[in-house]
Amino acid sequence: MTTVIDGSTGITPAVPVSTANGGTGLSTPGNANNVLTSDGTNWISAPRPLFNSLITPAVLSAGVQNLAHSLGRKPNFIIVSLIVVVSVNGWAINDEIYWHTSVSGVAENLLFVGCDSTNILVAFASTTLAIPIKTTGQPIAVAASNFKVRVTFL
Repeated sequence: MTTVIDGSTGITPAVPVSTANGGTGLSTPGNANNVLTSDGTNWISAPRPLFNSLITPAVLSAGVQNLAHSLGRKPNFIIVSLIVVVSVNGWAINDEIYWHTSVSGVAENLLFVGCDSTNILVAFASTTLAIPIKTTGQPIAVAASNFKVRVTFL
C-alpha cells in the first residue's frame, strides 16, 4: 500500500482502502444518487433500488397464488393493487385500484398477503370482489376475472 503525507493528520492511506483494511475497495464515489451496497462479496456503488412488480394474468378463483420473486430474501415492502381489464363500476381499462384487505357484506375480498424468501403469497376468498364505484365509493360485487393483480415490492 502506498501512503500520502497529509499536513493536518500525518500519514493516511491512499485510496482505495481495501476491504481487508476496513475500506470499501472503491477508488471513486460512483455516480450521483448512487448508494453503497454489497453484492455479497464486494462493496459496489449502485443505483438506488427500484420497486419490483409482478402482474398475474388474472385474479384466480379462491385460493392462494404463489408469485415467485428473485430477491433472495423476504421483501421489506409489499403493495397489492388491482388492474382493470374489463371496465366495471366506473373504472376504465388499465385503471389501478389500491385495495385493502377486507370482508364486506357484498362479497369477500382478499384474505391475506404473505411472503418468504422466494414467493409472495396472495390469497383470495372468492371469485367475486367488492369493488367500489369510482364516483361514490359504494362497493358492488363484481367478477374477479375483470382484474389482474399487481404486486409491487422492494
